[in-house]
Amino acid sequence: MAQFDVVVIGAGSSGHRLAILAAQRGLSTAVIDQQVHLGGRAVNHGQIARQVLLQAATARRASKPDRSMIDQQSRQSWSQALEQAGGVSGRLRESVQLHLRKNKVTVYQGKARVLDDLTVTIGCDAEDIEPLAARAIVVATGSLDQASSGLTLDGRVITESDLLQLPEPPSAVVLTGDSGRSLEWAYILRSFGVAVTILSGAERLLPMADREVSAQLQRWLRADQTDRLFNAAIASLADDGRQLSINLTDQSRRELRADYLVCLDDPVPNLEAVAGIDLALGASSTRGIVTDQFGHSSHDRIWAVGSVCDGIGQSAISWSQAMVVADQLAGRPSEPVKERLIPKVVGGGLPVAWFGLTEDDARSLGVDWVKSKLPLSASPIGWIDGGTQGFIKLICAQPHHEILGAHLVGPGAEQLLPELLLAATWDLSADELAVTLQARGSIAEALRDVAAGVSGPMLHY
Repeated sequence: MAQFDVVVIGAGSSGHRLAILAAQRGLSTAVIDQQVHLGGRAVNHGQIARQVLLQAATARRASKPDRSMIDQQSRQSWSQALEQAGGVSGRLRESVQLHLRKNKVTVYQGKARVLDDLTVTIGCDAEDIEPLAARAIVVATGSLDQASSGLTLDGRVITESDLLQLPEPPSAVVLTGDSGRSLEWAYILRSFGVAVTILSGAERLLPMADREVSAQLQRWLRADQTDRLFNAAIASLADDGRQLSINLTDQSRRELRADYLVCLDDPVPNLEAVAGIDLALGASSTRGIVTDQFGHSSHDRIWAVGSVCDGIGQSAISWSQAMVVADQLAGRPSEPVKERLIPKVVGGGLPVAWFGLTEDDARSLGVDWVKSKLPLSASPIGWIDGGTQGFIKLICAQPHHEILGAHLVGPGAEQLLPELLLAATWDLSADELAVTLQARGSIAEALRDVAAGVSGPMLHY
């Protein structure tokens, strides 16, 4: 029986990083993945492809095409964008394999299963090869897309990975889900002339974001001719062979027509590998593995990282989670990931980025707080760049003005967020940020203005 210090199940965003970091800390490490192509869902049929398509969509809009219909140019652009996304994913898969090999991580391909004695078997063509023994097992199996509540995936009810396989853009789609994926796909599809409806069970867009962020996005989507329906659920579906007829349960009793219903609801943790092990699971609908702040599960020899965990598990923090667990396994001191500093970013025509407390959060927690908000229309650089839609908002604690939350909407939002994250990580106040030098002529100059507004007047607003 082969023996390792660490066996990682899953070679996605969290799993392959953790395997590399554990090996770099001197631990004998193996990683097991069921798929031939390593890298997980993000690399193979998710976030990476979506990012490529977002860039292609922006480039297409810059040429000001007729988005009222799907023409031959739309089909050709769609095909080229998918081909480019496939190429990027392929290069990233090669990079994952290269770095695993470079760091002497043993890679097994097959279906992993953890037994009661905590050995790990690997299924290969219905036969188990010799089991592996490990001092520690890390579950990094990620999550799986699911059909929306009450629905079954079929030819017209599809997931994101199915959408990426379509040879040409459909004429009309309905997107379900409250996450940023719905907004990003709406932007992509509208860029290629697709009629889009976002169907949400929540009361507003991005319910986890600040309300002013949701309101700004709502206005932008309305101008982009993307239909939005809230507090609605699907009552029934009918397929006439050409399109789906989707009947809703909301007060309007509307009937929607679409080529596809794309389920973009939150994915569910993939727990198949540890199905026979008694692990504490969360009480939420997703019921992921419960871990402490260092990634340790309820079992003393099992750890978990990434979206298989209960609560927030996303690629944005997969590297940080992997470092924490690798340090723990190697006996090194480590700092846990601070949940309030987890960044969230949504791309598209009006990018959004935020972390920390919203105004609703600050009120419900009863903290003494103050806010400062700068519309980008008040920034000279905003006018130069043509990006006057959106704002920057800081939520700070009284009386010392520590940054509790930051919310950005508009061009450059995702690029400005890291500086605010760095300031919050090291407990810098808004007053200290207000005197921090910024590159002349950059949108980052707006950070000085909004930070100054926490304790006094702004220069440009």
